[in-house]
Amino acid sequence: MQLIEIGIQNITESDWNPNQMDELTLARLRASIEMFGIVQPLVVRMISSGKYETVGGAQRLSVTKELGF
Repeated sequence: MQLIEIGIQNITESDWNPNQMDELTLARLRASIEMFGIVQPLVVRMISSGKYETVGGAQRLSVTKELGF
């Protein structure tokens, strides 16, 4: 495993993510990210040169994009 910084514009959510959050849980995640930022890094895989897809953290990615990070 390698820890690197990747621009958020280069990461997409995977189509096959089975995890879903209800609105209350999503609101709590949003509040946490607003207060503390991303505490647990996203897990991604490269799908092409400079393009990545989430393996873990699709909801965090979605909220982060929504908040304009």
